[in-house]
Amino acid sequence: MKKMKRLASAFLSFAVALTACGLTASAEETPTAITDLSQITASGSYQLAADIETTTLMQIPEGMSVTLDLNGHTISGGKVYVLENYGTLVVNDSVGTGLLHSSGAGGVRNYGNMTVNGGAITIDKGKYQGSGIFNKPDATLVINDITINTDYYALYNDGTCTINGGEFHSTSSNRAGSGNWAYCVNNRNHMVINNAVVTGIQGGVASSNGYIEIHNGTFSTDPDDSTSFYAVYIAGEYGDVEAHIYGGTFSSPRYAGYIGNDNTGGDGGINAPAIATIYGGTFNGVQGSVYPCKNTGSLAIQGGTFNSDITAYLAASCYTQNADTGAVSAAHTFGDWTETNLKSAATCTEKGTEKHVCSVCKAEEIRDTDALGHDWDAGKVTTPATEEAEGVRTYSCSRCDATKTEAIAKLVIDKDVVSEEGAPEVSLGGDQNLSDAVLTEEEKQQASEGVDVSIRLEVKDAAETVPEEVKK
Repeated sequence: MKKMKRLASAFLSFAVALTACGLTASAEETPTAITDLSQITASGSYQLAADIETTTLMQIPEGMSVTLDLNGHTISGGKVYVLENYGTLVVNDSVGTGLLHSSGAGGVRNYGNMTVNGGAITIDKGKYQGSGIFNKPDATLVINDITINTDYYALYNDGTCTINGGEFHSTSSNRAGSGNWAYCVNNRNHMVINNAVVTGIQGGVASSNGYIEIHNGTFSTDPDDSTSFYAVYIAGEYGDVEAHIYGGTFSSPRYAGYIGNDNTGGDGGINAPAIATIYGGTFNGVQGSVYPCKNTGSLAIQGGTFNSDITAYLAASCYTQNADTGAVSAAHTFGDWTETNLKSAATCTEKGTEKHVCSVCKAEEIRDTDALGHDWDAGKVTTPATEEAEGVRTYSCSRCDATKTEAIAKLVIDKDVVSEEGAPEVSLGGDQNLSDAVLTEEEKQQASEGVDVSIRLEVKDAAETVPEEVKK
């Protein structure tokens, strides 16, 4: 036993040593301090130790993974763009005043995978044909926090983009001349905006192709500028486009939301269909809250608040607009709750889902259902108790394969016993096994094979069974 204890102690020490090594190995990598972008030569974590001026384009090649902490410093320069990423790039700013300042057309072109967690990008005044960040086709961009200021596009997306936070500001307008105006945030592929602040003059956020979702944020164009256009613009200039707006605040001196573009031979592009569904949000426009173009725009409103009459665009007769507040509400005729195919039905340990459907407009509501919990049976003895060891009773769930066990107390024999008449007469001491004393070898074998063997005990008064010499 002592040897076993020493072995367990040694194993514990070894496990602790392994754990300590694991903690050391998994600790965050210490970044390499750099004073020039050319010092980024391999995958790793880097941190600016000083402001950097550059006249060349810094490229992160395919296969390289770089984390760059601006650390409150400024990267400035660039003939066209300052950075190009073909690999994996994460941009942080641990101090909060980090800046990428481009004297060219734009800041960053992303061809790979890029995540931005802080910092700012500014583009010199009068620079057009570029973007604060240009997300290229097949590239993935996630923005958690950033501030971008530019005279042209703050963000141009041709790939897949998710915006979770940040500010995007553009002063572009048609005063800059033909071809030199831009919406602040422009999508031409797939974009999800969970939260953002977007301001512009020519426009706030636009999707001219592909798919866009907006969940929250503030989107506006300058109310005091006569060249301002729409806070949100959904038009199939380059292909079919679909928009789903769940929330946010949209304001403009024109229409807050404009769906489609019927102009031919001009800014309407190829005049592809534009479909928008609004589930929530606040829309305030001087000309009107929202407007779908006759030929290319399709609008269905299921919720939100609007400063103009939008009853013509309500998704179905279930929806109504309050004439005083402009809020849209629904009075659905829902059927019974039924299971959905989104998940399997609820199990003992997992939630399920169910839905009910409006019989008028087919709108659906989906909710989770509680896990059922286990349905235990009465249990059966899987290990009988003995004088030396506890037994085990096992319970099984009727709905799944789960089992649980509980202990059965040891048998306690502390009195002398004798067998009934006709059986061999025996007596037991407190340390003797009852079955060994009472059962024959054949009966023991039968019991081990599952035969139900019972022992009847009769406890007699010691005065009748204990000899006088023992009593003395």
